[in-house]
Amino acid sequence: MNRKRTLLVAALAVGVVALAFVIVWRPAPPIAKAPATGYKVVLVAVDGLDGYLVTRFSETGGLPAISRFLRRATTAQISADEPPLPLVGWTRLATGRSLSEAQMEAVMAPGGRLYSLAPDVAAAVREAGGRTVVVGWPGTWPVTGDDGIVVAPYVPAGESHASALAPAIFGDARGQTTPDLAALVRDAAARSQASVEPALAQLVGRGAPRPPDPAWDGALAAARWALLADMTNVEIAAKLIAQEDPHLALVYLGGLDAVGHRFLPSAMPAAFQNLPPGTENYSEVLGNYYRFLDSALQRIQRLGDERTFIVVCSAYGTHPSAAGAPPSASHDQGAPGALILHGRDTTSTPVPLRMSTLDVAPTVLALLGVPIPSDMEGRVVPEALPGGLLERFPPAYVKPPKRADAPETVEPELVAEMDALAAARLAELTTARP
Repeated sequence: MNRKRTLLVAALAVGVVALAFVIVWRPAPPIAKAPATGYKVVLVAVDGLDGYLVTRFSETGGLPAISRFLRRATTAQISADEPPLPLVGWTRLATGRSLSEAQMEAVMAPGGRLYSLAPDVAAAVREAGGRTVVVGWPGTWPVTGDDGIVVAPYVPAGESHASALAPAIFGDARGQTTPDLAALVRDAAARSQASVEPALAQLVGRGAPRPPDPAWDGALAAARWALLADMTNVEIAAKLIAQEDPHLALVYLGGLDAVGHRFLPSAMPAAFQNLPPGTENYSEVLGNYYRFLDSALQRIQRLGDERTFIVVCSAYGTHPSAAGAPPSASHDQGAPGALILHGRDTTSTPVPLRMSTLDVAPTVLALLGVPIPSDMEGRVVPEALPGGLLERFPPAYVKPPKRADAPETVEPELVAEMDALAAARLAELTTARP
């Protein structure tokens, strides 16, 4: 071997060693850890869910899933926020923080809305390496950026909260989700559309006149809309929970609130005066909507395993309106919301706990063992958690991420496009007949 060959071999050997050093010793990127406790949470937000009405309809045997939950569940009353509006209560619940001044101004403006507001509680779980699914949550439309798996509803403009419609998912519409989920959303909306009339007939029950009273067309259209919105959300949520097995799923069902405002007088006629003609024909609607939701909860609960907690909650309850016409349900008297937390390691609470909407997010994060952003204003409620959990997994607090104070804005053309879809759907549902 001559001198040149010797030098070449030596150089190659040094190069191989150096390459091996680079490959072996290059620092690996940090591996994200899943939430610490091993638990999973499915939080089902039912707008307008009322503790008194849950008890009333459970006593008749009409709510088997909720009744089963209640036999071994932590229960709580959630103090109603002021003003008792969905974007106030559900935003506080999902972020653990009060609305900023700019957000509150946007909510209180005529037709007030919040845009692209991803729930902070889900963001905290993803930061800890967990998987999240968010379906139907108010204020999340339109979906932007990397907020995990989000299916966002559109909130149609209404003259008042009592006359509003539930947030809705449409088969094909911009901003509802990421392109990879568009087919799933479209199929779920189509299946729900195909089955909404039989569902409405079951909702109305035996009391509806044939043919229906035209004076009730508006209320029945709102009930159709509510069923279609909630059926679509349940269908999408069930598919995504089964596929993704998330550590945290947030599922919002807004139909009960819209139905309650219109049909509580029929369910509780003694609490109202000057009821309109035909009220007695719709006495079963509200109770049947609770039964519909109970079956939805049963479907969602079956998707979990022994480590899954189901949290059913509302941001305010529903009481008879003290004034105003037409007769309606109301949140204005500060009726508290309800919380039912059911899982393998929960124990029954003899008296419901007292919580605020701000307490829900940090308590859920503590249940999962996820670090809590330090700007969450609520407290971890120890009594709501399995015994010994906080001793094994003490809550940890982390510096919060930077957040924009001002509400997102959306192009007026996109809002007009969605309003046109909403108007077309409402017209179709108003002229439909069972």
